[in-house]
Amino acid sequence: MENQSLRKYLILGLLIAFILIGILSGCARKEYQQVQNEYDRQQLFIRGELQWESCFGWRYSSLDESADGDQIGYFVQEGKIVEVWHDVLSEEDFFMLINSRARELTEKYPEEEVVYRINSSTEVDQFVQLDTDKEHQLYIRNKDSVYIFYSEMDSEGWQNFWEEWLFASGLNWDGLAVMKESGTVSDTYTGHKGAGMRSMIQCGESCMRIDRYVALFHRQEKGFYIKSIDEYDESRMNEVFLFPVEDCPKYSNGEKILAYFRVKYSDVYSLKAYLWGKRTLRNFEEKMLDNIFYEVADSKGIHGIFPWNGEIYEMLDCGKSDGYDVVFRAKIQMGYNDYSFFSWTQDEDGSVSQFDLLTNTHFYRKDLGGGEVIRILAERTEETSEEAGNDDYYRVRIYDEKKNELLQVLQVYSIETERSPFVFEDFNADGYLDLTVIDYYAAHNTPEHHYIFSPSKREFVKLDSELDYGARIDYETRRMYFHFHFLESYGLEVTYQWKNEMDYEVVKRFLHDGVKDGVLVEISRYENGKEEILSDYIYSYEEYVERDDIWGTYFENFIWEKEVTDWTTEEKYMIRYAEVFLPEEAEKNKGIYYDGRIYVYDEDTYLVSVTHSETIEKSRSIALENGDGDEKQALVIHYVDGGESTFYLSELIQPDYQPAG
Repeated sequence: MENQSLRKYLILGLLIAFILIGILSGCARKEYQQVQNEYDRQQLFIRGELQWESCFGWRYSSLDESADGDQIGYFVQEGKIVEVWHDVLSEEDFFMLINSRARELTEKYPEEEVVYRINSSTEVDQFVQLDTDKEHQLYIRNKDSVYIFYSEMDSEGWQNFWEEWLFASGLNWDGLAVMKESGTVSDTYTGHKGAGMRSMIQCGESCMRIDRYVALFHRQEKGFYIKSIDEYDESRMNEVFLFPVEDCPKYSNGEKILAYFRVKYSDVYSLKAYLWGKRTLRNFEEKMLDNIFYEVADSKGIHGIFPWNGEIYEMLDCGKSDGYDVVFRAKIQMGYNDYSFFSWTQDEDGSVSQFDLLTNTHFYRKDLGGGEVIRILAERTEETSEEAGNDDYYRVRIYDEKKNELLQVLQVYSIETERSPFVFEDFNADGYLDLTVIDYYAAHNTPEHHYIFSPSKREFVKLDSELDYGARIDYETRRMYFHFHFLESYGLEVTYQWKNEMDYEVVKRFLHDGVKDGVLVEISRYENGKEEILSDYIYSYEEYVERDDIWGTYFENFIWEKEVTDWTTEEKYMIRYAEVFLPEEAEKNKGIYYDGRIYVYDEDTYLVSVTHSETIEKSRSIALENGDGDEKQALVIHYVDGGESTFYLSELIQPDYQPAG
């Protein structure tokens, strides 16, 4: 009995001991897991405002046949769960796991594209994303520790989560490469949230797309490093730095802010200041001067200085290719006005342009050419006009810069308030800059007033009002091309030829105007004041829209023409020949290549047909062989190299052509 009692107590004691050991082991295991999870949390740098829920106790789940893992916690993001798992994997096993998961997703979502992103970082060995529209996985490998973020939230929610977590975690990110499941390589980008660059500063995005440019960011100790790549041209790459700066003086006036930046950047050659918002000058308030974007250019590149969240940031684009793009486009995306209210630029020849639209003052120092260097001061006046209203006039004082001598005072008119109305251009193509005053900027047919500088009088002379529009200038031929286009079926083209300083004459005129029966096309050319009508015909609207060659007639300079009679029908036609030099083709053909064009009109100036004949050599002579008997009428073009081309009149006239009338 004693032995049985002893055995019973021994078994009971052992049972109690096992229970105590189990309890103590469980507590120790739980305490160990808590310490381990805290260690994992520190390894992930998880902190910030995201709600983190740790998982105490083992929750075993198999990630792959070759890898096991445990869930160490999860995030709660707007009611959505992001699970976080941990495992220990070598680099080889790590990528075996990812490739396996990518295949699983591809099979699970055959209608979707599985995006496979691989990025390196300064603080982790690998940073990999697997994304579909319905399921998202983020893998971070640091040494042998692997952390897996998993969520079934929508793409936008997932993107917001990991961008904010990335910023909160403190992990540096350089967003170097993106690899899709198909194996093609491209650059990834995330859409901006809020006001443009705000999300970049706030969240440290991996990268950001600015129009068709891809900007890749790497958050550094004192800011961000940015690489901008043109997605269509990899050779166009910019390197940009973004970092906080200690201070920037509050804007009081343009002169003071210019003085500040000329000290800060010793070789600055351009400064522009922008207000935040659209149409800002129309509803200007003093408090708007607290939020200004400065764009400064010097030998280092383009600087953008702007406030955000109580701090001042500077973006420096080193400008290796087209350095103006990143800062300019970022400014637009942040919501600043398209046009500067203050601008100062200095050219290599010493010319200076400066304006302040808040005070309506403008200053220019320009080398007009021929040794004429002038200084212009323009200020709004209190002049009034019944047509224009108040404050639409400028008093313009023009000085000889070298002698500091007042040459002229002009009273000019402009209602433009968002941009400087003063432009310098060689409008009459005589080698001297002229003054153009913009009435207002319009989408089409901007009204302008042109003041031509006369070197003989040493003053600006206003042109006739018929030229009060913008024009394209051919500086070799000294021709002006005016284009007035209002509707698809209405417009006017006029070509003028400059004769001397102020004299000009009409060379060609093209009017197209919608009428009851279609579109009236009038094309006239002028020589010594005499008008010759090339076209005066009403085309159906459908034919006018479909036939580009009706427009083409206006632009041609015909080098040969002849009226002929088709002896088979007795119908009269006008044949005109133009020869256009093709520079893009000439590069491949020892500098010579032409496009010969034959235009055929009937006697009512209807354009019957246009025939193109590309030739290497220029024509030497052109003749019409009338033919007789069995011989056909033909246009024969002889070229300087001895060759020739023959075009039969019966082939130049379209078979389905019905003569006008």
